[in-house]
Amino acid sequence: MQKFIILTMSVILGSGLIIAFLMYKQLGTETATLSGTPELVANSTGAECGEVAFEVRARSLGEWYFNVPKGKTMTGTVTVGGDEAKDIGVTIWSPSNRIIFFHPNREHQVEFEVVGTIRGEYRFDFDNRHSTFTDKNLRVSLCLV
Repeated sequence: MQKFIILTMSVILGSGLIIAFLMYKQLGTETATLSGTPELVANSTGAECGEVAFEVRARSLGEWYFNVPKGKTMTGTVTVGGDEAKDIGVTIWSPSNRIIFFHPNREHQVEFEVVGTIRGEYRFDFDNRHSTFTDKNLRVSLCLV
């Protein structure tokens, strides 16, 4: 009887350790650099517009860099593929490492407008760290005016 109790307690403690380890692994996040360049084409108003698509994995922050000439205004949308329940957080950083666009709510579609006062690479952060299991497919549509 005593061996049965010891065996049962060992199984319970072992199961608890495995569950705790799996939960701990879920807390980890990663940062991934995304690559892709939109093919900019001039439209009828003179703006250069293009699109690029990415996948941002669950529990991760995707970083994408886009070069903006000085004096150009960058406008566009970030749209998550799928139904309206899928959402993403968006932050845009200037080449001097300052936040110039921050959308506090995670949404299915986020519109942005950034005036390029400094030429250089602007960093887009696509935040999917809140999603435990769902990868997100994003489409970034932007125009330079």
